[in-house]
Amino acid sequence: MIVLSWLHFIGARHCAWFFATILLFISNSVSAADIEPGGDVLMQADELSYDQETQTVTATGDVEVAYGDRIMTADKMTYNEATGVVVATGNVVLLEPSGDVIFAERAELADELRDGVVDTLQVLMADKSRLAGTEAQRRNGNVTTVYKGVFSPCEVCAEEGKTTPLWQIKAFRVIHNQEEQRIIYEDAFFELFGIPIAYVPFFSHPDPTIERQSGFLAPSFGNSSDLGTFLSVPYYWAISDHIDATIAPTYMTKEGVLFEVEYRQALESGSFEADVAAIWPDAEPVAGTPADENFRGSLFAHGDFQIDNEWSWGFESQLTSDDTFLRRFNISDETDLTSTAYVKAENGRNLFTAEGFYFQGLLSTDNPRQTP
Repeated sequence: MIVLSWLHFIGARHCAWFFATILLFISNSVSAADIEPGGDVLMQADELSYDQETQTVTATGDVEVAYGDRIMTADKMTYNEATGVVVATGNVVLLEPSGDVIFAERAELADELRDGVVDTLQVLMADKSRLAGTEAQRRNGNVTTVYKGVFSPCEVCAEEGKTTPLWQIKAFRVIHNQEEQRIIYEDAFFELFGIPIAYVPFFSHPDPTIERQSGFLAPSFGNSSDLGTFLSVPYYWAISDHIDATIAPTYMTKEGVLFEVEYRQALESGSFEADVAAIWPDAEPVAGTPADENFRGSLFAHGDFQIDNEWSWGFESQLTSDDTFLRRFNISDETDLTSTAYVKAENGRNLFTAEGFYFQGLLSTDNPRQTP
């Protein structure tokens, strides 16, 4: 066995190529074809040793290995030249090409660090989502199976003593298929503040790399003196390439169910967006609501459209059923609403504009006949 200890004047953290050269010199079995199946294996550490009989490199002390576009660090690593297996132990950190960072106590990887087994892992995904488990296995470089896994898109509360995110999914097995861009759960529990609220035998959703795909979004949960305990589970609907909607029913113990819909559409001539909220409360109608109607709601929308090279038109609507609806359900704090519609023409230095306005005051002192 040959042992190499970096001298201080060489520079311990800048000698990966020097180490590779030494290995080529001391072992006839080490060839460019062995070390470079898809790119150089670069390794650096405080101390390195090479066993010619087992064709194994052992590195200890601030070990770092780079294989292609993957980088792994650990307290100790062994690299078997014959099998291509890297075993890392102690404070293992693996940086993936996707931007994901994997933390573990032990990892045994092969095939350019793409496949293998990882023990006691925590994954910080590129979008700050988190995945953890007791053990993980990865095959084909893109399918990772995590046992006794926990996934959450939420950060852990910064308050002292808080260790549980707002909501998370626990499952016996979590499968992340990077090629299909989906995360699959088997025997899963949904938890809010660490308390299980639902069980499903099978569940899946798009992984964080998906920018636009139908599916459930992160739920919200809370409590207030006016609404009671409330829970909202939004659903995003990718209707087409140019149309989408988000539907968010919110169940409240004191008011019933509030339905909110955000609709967006892009057209060749322009685009428009609408936000609708509606409820038929369990409670009696409040001041500002006609006695014979129990419906309460609001409509906020805007759109801009091009008629031709000169003419365009658009609108913005801000409407609500009564004075207190927006504030009671935490939709808006506005006290004055303004709806407009316009037609505009531009030709060189010439500009023509026609606009119409509708005002709605939401204070008890407002007089509709004197608005604005």
